[in-house]
Amino acid sequence: MLRVGVMDNDPDLPDPLPCATEESFGRGLFLVQALAADWGRYPVTGRKVVRFELSTAHDD
Repeated sequence: MLRVGVMDNDPDLPDPLPCATEESFGRGLFLVQALAADWGRYPVTGRKVVRFELSTAHDD
């Protein structure tokens, strides 16, 4: 399992939103939700953290 956490200075917690194919932005959490084994977001005093886990296991 690979665990990743990303913090930024925006305190608003994001939600994955569907985006139109012609848009060039707004796909980050959509991709995280689609690829991650688990993910979440939580506030940290004036900031937020988005964390996700990727499975490193594979079938032989």
